[in-house]
Amino acid sequence: MAREFSYKGYDLEQLKKLPIDQLKEIMPYGARRKINRGIKLDKKMLKAIEANKAGNPPKNMVKTHSRDLLVMPDMVGMKLGIYNGKTFEQVEIKPEMIGCYIGDFVLSRKIVSHGKAGIGATKSSKNVAKK
Repeated sequence: MAREFSYKGYDLEQLKKLPIDQLKEIMPYGARRKINRGIKLDKKMLKAIEANKAGNPPKNMVKTHSRDLLVMPDMVGMKLGIYNGKTFEQVEIKPEMIGCYIGDFVLSRKIVSHGKAGIGATKSSKNVAKK
């Protein structure tokens, strides 16, 4: 049995129909503050969101450097290429991401796993038996 998505008691279709003032009231504080200060979108992103609203999301990912963009209900279903400092990582926007920043879904730092020291790494490694 599949679970229905709901965000603070609203399903996705209701969220898409809400005006920005009512949507702002149910968002967390950081998102409300961001909306109050104004959301700035570049032309490419704005065009893609309008196409997604019309029901035909862009087939290719929309590349963006803006990691501080809020995920709004109109963006659900889009594929974004989010810059992590080196490459564009592809992320598909899902309903559970509403109210978060898109930069939260792409790591900008590489995970480092340290192995054991090799020969010549430390003074004690000189005494390692070579077989």
